[in-house]
Amino acid sequence: MGTLTVITGIPGTRIQKALNKFAKFSNDNHGRRVSVFSVDSVLQEKARPLVSQHFPELTAATVVQAFLLPRAELRRLWKETWESVIDSVNRALEDSDVLLTLHLAYFHQLTREYIVSADLPIFINDLNERVHRFVVLVDDIYDCHQSLIAGGSASGMMAIPDSLDSAILDLIRILDWRSVEVMLSESLATSLQQQLFIFGVKHPLQTLYDLLFSEKRIVYLSHPISEPRRLHAVGRTSEAEAFVQKMAQIVARIQADSTVIEPTAIDELRFKRGTGNLSTRWPFRQDDRELLFEPPVDAPPGARPYLFPSSWNEDQREEVGSNGVVQTLYKAIEEQINARDHGLVEQAALVACYRPVYEGNASRGVEEELKHYGRLVSLELRTAEASIVFSPADDRALYPRRRLAELTLPAWTNSGLLNGTSEALDSFRQLILTGTDERISQLLAGNSDALLSLAAESNVTIQPNDLLAGALPGGSLGASPTARLHAAASALAGQAKNSSESMYLDKLEETGVIRVVNTEQAFYTALGG
Repeated sequence: MGTLTVITGIPGTRIQKALNKFAKFSNDNHGRRVSVFSVDSVLQEKARPLVSQHFPELTAATVVQAFLLPRAELRRLWKETWESVIDSVNRALEDSDVLLTLHLAYFHQLTREYIVSADLPIFINDLNERVHRFVVLVDDIYDCHQSLIAGGSASGMMAIPDSLDSAILDLIRILDWRSVEVMLSESLATSLQQQLFIFGVKHPLQTLYDLLFSEKRIVYLSHPISEPRRLHAVGRTSEAEAFVQKMAQIVARIQADSTVIEPTAIDELRFKRGTGNLSTRWPFRQDDRELLFEPPVDAPPGARPYLFPSSWNEDQREEVGSNGVVQTLYKAIEEQINARDHGLVEQAALVACYRPVYEGNASRGVEEELKHYGRLVSLELRTAEASIVFSPADDRALYPRRRLAELTLPAWTNSGLLNGTSEALDSFRQLILTGTDERISQLLAGNSDALLSLAAESNVTIQPNDLLAGALPGGSLGASPTARLHAAASALAGQAKNSSESMYLDKLEETGVIRVVNTEQAFYTALGG
């Protein structure tokens, strides 16, 4: 008797193509027979003659056009479809594993509403205590968008965009749509007493195989993404690629006894600074592993000037300004990343975090993941032993320098507290970042004389500002220029000291909700690899 896995996901994710590819992989590489059944494909075929009869003006009866039929007819069609599919599933389970796939939510372009075609009570009743795994597949919204307008089973789901703004509004809609699909999937999985697994299609086929058919523990590999991307953008490509290669080595080293979930299977928040254009997708080149991902078909020519690049294609559009609509998209992606990554942390048996303060830059995404894990520990839903965080001393030593150089100094400059040419200010910043002078440590400890000396060496002057007075005893910088200068330097040195105060990682470790190791070997040892 085979196992039954339910696979959901929004249209445009190319689920059936991906799962057919997976079935072949399972048979060819593991000798395991896997059958794939799509509820929506059968529903589309059953709806086709009715759509043609009632809407003869439509040239093709696609699945989205089936929802133009009265809802009572749709419910009847879905039940008829389900009875047919579940009979086929039951027969197939006698000698194979089965992947049963369906879309839970549709967005109808004509009526501008979400539609749930499935009769959920019937679904739960027929599958209760029979489902082995429940998985929702997700893909980059840019790939989904191209698929939704380009043809195939999803044809007609979205109109061909005629402007950049309309393309962006479609992407925001896809984000919302995906959120609804995940929400419905989680609700159904809970009803079936299953944990929902969120799985990016840009994972290797072997990873899905391990998730579905092995007893391997599930490890979420948490690591910085924005900092390696910044290195790549500024021309430090060898360093960026070395980091990517290190992540690949970790996956290869621990996948023998682990199902490794990689956050970069979704990579959407990759806008070039100050623009609406996308930078190269992680891992900064075409991923050459055998992935579950199936590329979308080519977009219609009329859409190409407005489409964001899909897959690992470079952004060939002219420079797109970072206007309000682009910023709305950026914010929507950012918010969904937090929600999704929290889900990925919760579905893992172990969180393996690699250099969360890479070269002194505290990754915001990793910070959110570790803080969320800390909350799980506090609620006794996880234990600190199920997190392994590798944070070397060199990264931690650079943390206060980078905060001072990249956050505090620009704030002083913008407030008129520092004065100098752009070259002098950049020299001061680089001195803080890379200098070996003992005065830097003294400055980070709050020494105002060190600040005055380092600034003078860089041809930067401190401009006393009465806005600082409130931070000083007596609320005044003093009367004489010398007194004002030293009072201002004292106030600024105090702010510099704040840059070196303990970071979130130290606080989480001190409260015992995560465990931190200082060497790479200790990291691998703790992972059992």
